[in-house]
Amino acid sequence: MTKEDLQQISGLLDEKLDQKFKENNKILREEIKTSSEILRKEIKTSNEILRDDFRKEMKIGNELLRDDFRKEMKTSSEILRDDLRKEMRDNNEALLSKIEKKIDEKIDEFAIIVNSGFDGVNERFDRVENRLDSLEEGHDSIKLRLDNIAYRFEVVDLQKRVKNVENKLNIQFA
Repeated sequence: MTKEDLQQISGLLDEKLDQKFKENNKILREEIKTSSEILRKEIKTSNEILRDDFRKEMKIGNELLRDDFRKEMKTSSEILRDDLRKEMRDNNEALLSKIEKKIDEKIDEFAIIVNSGFDGVNERFDRVENRLDSLEEGHDSIKLRLDNIAYRFEVVDLQKRVKNVENKLNIQFA
């Protein structure tokens, strides 16, 4: 396997890792978007229910106590408004906490996925490095053996010279 092959394999691994990263990132964004939309709808529904309940209570209170209890009604309205604001604030804080928790979970899941991908790549690189080391050792061994062998053209030249000497000395070798 040549250095170019290894570079090509490395490039393919990088592309595959980038593709997985983009896919996982897209999935995570979609899940976060879906969770956010659901939570927004829940907040809107909760706010609408609270507004409807508040309006009903105000209408009943106004009809029963319109003239005699104006001052008490004003105080009650302020208390209800404050309670409503506090409850809405508490609901919003709870929902935001849920959103943050869900986002943190998704980020942790994504980090685990990405980390496992890198672990696989690292293992493959270790195997490739081991194979490359063994190839280099084999290459060095072959070079050492070839240094001790005569080149083919030298052998052919020597054969011709020996044949000339045999012819001149009238020696025949079987």
